[in-house]
Parts: sequence; structure tokens; C-alpha cells
Amino acid sequence: MAKSTNKVGRPTKYRKEYCQIAINLGKEGKGRAHLASTLGVSVSSLREWEQEYEEFSTAMDLNYTHSEAWWLNHALNRAPESDKMIMFMLQHKYKYTATTDVNITNKPTEVDVNFLDLQSKPNE
Repeated sequence: MAKSTNKVGRPTKYRKEYCQIAINLGKEGKGRAHLASTLGVSVSSLREWEQEYEEFSTAMDLNYTHSEAWWLNHALNRAPESDKMIMFMLQHKYKYTATTDVNITNKPTEVDVNFLDLQSKPNE
């Protein structure tokens, strides 16, 4: 008896237009979890699509690159009150490290503190 070529199971929700949505969301600083939520699927579905569809894998690489650039841009042009949030995103999502420098001058009332000094990512 010949093997059936029909796939068994639920049909995929994947659509080629998801590639552009992934890229656009990355340009807004939004990554994998936000994309999954927008499309109404799980993050594991996104990972499966990356394995199965080369164009989606490429789009997810671009999503990551654009999202990282968005966060870096915000770090460089940041408002002081947003330092903690930006540091958290860059350290945890993109694996940057931060250092704290404290320079005390001869005048006891002058203290210069730099809370966000981005270092290069490891293994790059």
C-alpha cells in the first residue's frame, strides 16, 4: 500500500505576510513575544516556523537586528528616567553589560555618575 502524502494534523497558521509583520515590529523595538501575541500564536509556533520556512527565519533575524537597534538608539538618546528600563532590556535580551562609574571631584558636592555605559556584547 502506498504512503499517503497528506499531512496529518491541524493546518499551519503560517502566512508569508507574517515576515513583513515581524520586520515592522522589530523596527518598533518589539520582539518575538510581541509578534506571537500580535499573530495570536505561541512563541513555540514561531520557532517551528523558523525551522520550516527559510523566509520566516530570515525575517526573525531582521526582527532581532531591528529591535536591538531600536533599543540602542533609545539608550543613546534616552531620558534619564528611562535608564533602568533600557538597561534591563539591553542586558537581558541582547546580553550587553553595564558598568557604573563614579567620579568624585575635589568639591564634595560634585559627583558624576554614569549609570549606562554599554560594553560590547560577549562573543562578538
